This record gives sequence, C-alpha cells and structure tokens, in this order.
Amino acid sequence: MDRLYSIGETAKIMGISVQTLRNYSNSSLLAPAFINNETGYRYFSFSQFHIIDRIKYLRSFRLSLSEIEQIMSNGKVDNIISFLENQQDKIDQQIQELVMTKEDIQWYVDYFKYLNIPNTNALPHVAHFPERTVLTTPCKQGESIEDIEVALASMKTEYGIHGMRFRRQFGYLLPYDSIISKNWAPLNYFIFVSEIGNTPPNSAHIFTIPAGDYLCFSFRLRHMDELNIALIQEYFKNVETPPYVIANEHEDNLVNYTYCPYELQFLLKTKQ
Repeated sequence: MDRLYSIGETAKIMGISVQTLRNYSNSSLLAPAFINNETGYRYFSFSQFHIIDRIKYLRSFRLSLSEIEQIMSNGKVDNIISFLENQQDKIDQQIQELVMTKEDIQWYVDYFKYLNIPNTNALPHVAHFPERTVLTTPCKQGESIEDIEVALASMKTEYGIHGMRFRRQFGYLLPYDSIISKNWAPLNYFIFVSEIGNTPPNSAHIFTIPAGDYLCFSFRLRHMDELNIALIQEYFKNVETPPYVIANEHEDNLVNYTYCPYELQFLLKTKQ
C-alpha cells in the first residue's frame, strides 16, 4: 500500500498552498486517496503526486481548473494539444493587446513632454509627421463647445465598441483663411486614433491626415492675436496653401484646459 501524506505534507512537497490543494481535491480532478471519517482530514498518495504536478504545470499556462478537468477526463494526448494550441492563440492576442497598450502609454508620455522639447513652444519650426488617423465630428455654426464635445464623445463610445482605440489628444481642422483672418472657425473637432478595429475604413467620420513636413506655430486658445500672420503668409509664397490647418491641443495641466496651448500645423507642399 502506498504511503499516505497529509494535505499539509503534500502541499509542502509539491510547492503549493494547502488551499490550492483543497481546490484541486474539491473538483473531479483529484480525489484524496484517503479521508479520515472522524477528522475529515485528507491524505494523498505518492502515486498522485504526478497528477498534482501536471495540474500545477497546466495552471502555470493560465488554463482554468475546468479546462484542466476536460483535459484530464479525456486522457488523450490529442485533447491536451488542442487545449494548449488554443491557449497559445489566447496568449498571442494578450501579448498584442499589451504591446498596443504599452505603445499608447509611451505616446501619452511623449504627449505631455512635447511642450518641453526645444522649439515646440517657442519659434515657428518645421516638423515631419507620419500619416495620422482621426475620428472627427463637424463643427456646425451656432453649436456650443459642449454640443461638439458631446457629439464626439458619443461617437467615440460607438466606434470603441467595434474595436477602435484612441489616443487622448483632441484638435480641430480649420480653413487656412480663418487662421489668416484670426477668426476661430473650425470645420471639424477630432481625436486621434491608434487602432481602427472593425470599423469600416470608408466611414465619413474617419479622416486621414497625410504624412509630410508641417510648419508649426504655437499659441493659446482664444489668443490668436499671438500669431504672426505675416510670417505664416511669407512661408506660403512658394508653397501651396493647405486646404485645412490642424490645431492640436496640448494640455499643460490636468485641471483647467480652457487656455491650454495649441499647435497649428500647416502642410508644406511645393507648388506645381
């Protein structure tokens, strides 16, 4: 007859907690070799150690006890391979999600550091930007900022259900002429998109900002008088006037963003 080990001894030998071993034995995975009817104490045999070790090993792959029960009850190698390959697929998806989250975190770190980069908050400068995707809502005449922000928030929620991911930077698309006349008359309000998801790419609310060199000017919202319009016009003597201007919001505090800095970005395209 196999030697019997108490639940405490078994747990210590196998490197698991007594509660974990109880959880195993409370399922159909592992019936104790012996239960003392008077004390209710559970005992396990040496021959059960390999079962405990396999359960512990499969748990390290993040398989649930119910999944391990299905694996063990079948007893066939093909069955365990199927579960393991399925778990690999799940972990691949989790890794992809974590990588995307890490990239979004780094983007947000860079967002708050942006204003401290030399020249970004001082003199006009030219910067190259990759292609960018934004989710937009139109700015209709007579609408309040509350109306516009609520519309975008609702749209963001709707698109988020379909897998769209966002990077929390808001901005506007404005006509070039409205900047030159110092008249804040945005065409669209937007938020940056980091992942399209399952949303149809031809959606009218998804807009692609082309890659290229952009002339950048900084100012504070409601302080367009700070802009040197003559300097902007000088830049566009030899390049095409852009069809729109990007105004990116840059929060410099987490309390009041009413007068936060904005960076105007003008696409520079040589005249044909």
